[in-house]
Amino acid sequence: MSEFKEMIKEAFLGEEPYDPSPGRAVIEEAIRKFERRDRTLRFLMWFVIAFWVAMGIWAAWSFWRADSETSTKMLLLYTAAFLFAAQAVGWAKMFLFSIQKDLSVLKELKRVQLTLLEGR
Repeated sequence: MSEFKEMIKEAFLGEEPYDPSPGRAVIEEAIRKFERRDRTLRFLMWFVIAFWVAMGIWAAWSFWRADSETSTKMLLLYTAAFLFAAQAVGWAKMFLFSIQKDLSVLKELKRVQLTLLEGR
């Protein structure tokens, strides 16, 4: 098999070979893995969102408190920083939502697989 075929196979199947009938412990571990991944993602993304909110607050406050001697370049910098921070918060929340949705679908599929395994 060529190296490209091996890469495609590994991309679709992962590092382990596909197991058509996994045991209960394997499925429960997969569910816990998705929950850990979701928790880690939420923690990291809310840290990022908090950073961008703080950046936006700083930019708005600096723009508001700028005196008449402040250069136009600095005012434009404050404005651009605020607009970028607001956009970054929106994109980060959309990213968090889409990844959480994907993880919840995968977790639910594992739960269905566990239910089907118990029904046999």
